[in-house]
Amino acid sequence: MISWIGPLFLTVGVLAAGLGVWVLLRHLGFMRRAEVTQGEITGYAEEHSGGSDGSTVYYPIVRFATSEGLLERRCKVGASWRTGQIGRQVNVYYLRDEPQGFKLKTIANVMLAIVPIGIGVVFMGIGAVLSRAVI
Repeated sequence: MISWIGPLFLTVGVLAAGLGVWVLLRHLGFMRRAEVTQGEITGYAEEHSGGSDGSTVYYPIVRFATSEGLLERRCKVGASWRTGQIGRQVNVYYLRDEPQGFKLKTIANVMLAIVPIGIGVVFMGIGAVLSRAVI
């Protein structure tokens, strides 16, 4: 068996899990410092992928009030489904000095961290098993 495959899987796993932890810590730090206000989904921006499947990503457009006034912006995170009805009230988290970088409290924000952590753990397990098999 090739002796470098196990350590390669371990390395990729550590890097993926590390990336996921970094993303999760940044997200939690943002949520801890953020102001919270009510917003309203006013529409969706649709982006079509250039791939052969022709999938569409929907980005909610949200109107919300800050201390500076009323803002209406597109979310940075989209999904392949519409996350809520137009007119739906949502919690908006934003930093006072950078309200255009707002986030909605959705599962997608957490999944951006959880998925790489899960992949990393699986790769580390495979790497550990392969490394042990070579010994």
